[in-house]
Amino acid sequence: MGPQRKEQETSIQQNSSQEAHPVSSGQLLAHQQESRKPRFSRRALAIAGVGTLGALIVGRQAGILATNEEKQEMRLLKWDRALIALEPDEKFDAGYVDRGSAAGFMVYTAYERNGRYVPATEEHAAQNVPYPVLQPGMNEYNRGGFYIFQAYFYAALNYFYYTGDTKPLSEVINPEEIISPELLRLYRENRGWLIAGQDVYRLQVTTAGINDRSKNGRQILRYQARRRIRDEAVFYVPQTGEKLPIDKFLKTGEEEYAFLCAEHLRGRWVLVEDDKDATPLYPPGFSLEGLEV
Repeated sequence: MGPQRKEQETSIQQNSSQEAHPVSSGQLLAHQQESRKPRFSRRALAIAGVGTLGALIVGRQAGILATNEEKQEMRLLKWDRALIALEPDEKFDAGYVDRGSAAGFMVYTAYERNGRYVPATEEHAAQNVPYPVLQPGMNEYNRGGFYIFQAYFYAALNYFYYTGDTKPLSEVINPEEIISPELLRLYRENRGWLIAGQDVYRLQVTTAGINDRSKNGRQILRYQARRRIRDEAVFYVPQTGEKLPIDKFLKTGEEEYAFLCAEHLRGRWVLVEDDKDATPLYPPGFSLEGLEV
């Protein structure tokens, strides 16, 4: 091989070594990161962030991203609106609400009687307890209907305490809503009876007139009254001789100022709890159609 050919081969090897330097993994990664450029500018990212926040706000307003508490409030609002649709279109006797009426003890007069009433003793349960019957006009949307409805409810409640019979009470409310499960059990098992000198509940309207409590547009009418409960009344268990104080089975004390609330729905009065949600206490058989919210 001549000197000229050697010089050419040497030159080619030198050029090749200059073009193919070995590259470490660190150098390669650095090179790749340096060659990548961000696809979005800071301004574009800021705009996207604002859009996401806006979507969150709109979603919360639409109920999609609401908290559990907010969802419950929305459900209650829908429920109230559904109840309003079941109320009469006309307003209650507003003139009467303004003028008021005489306060005093609430009296119910429509009873079926079968013989002379005999109070309970340790020897026997009460006998011939007057049976409260529904009065015509009780569900009319006026002050007379409201009064009769409330008076009937407490007459039926007292009848239950004397007899253990829930039938009159079931005309206006599910008895399990307001009666102690323990007392219901004692009566259903024929364990004993109530001994009381007077009705367990006596109602005294303390503020003249009917006023209303509006909740999200619902018209809930009410009396302000004092519920007088006979604390000397006892449930007597003859098998053991026990005398269980009646207040053991009641949620209220001897005297309690309370609002007697009701709402006119589907052409009849419905008792309403005096709680923050104004919860209706539907009677058995009341149609809940249209209230599925």
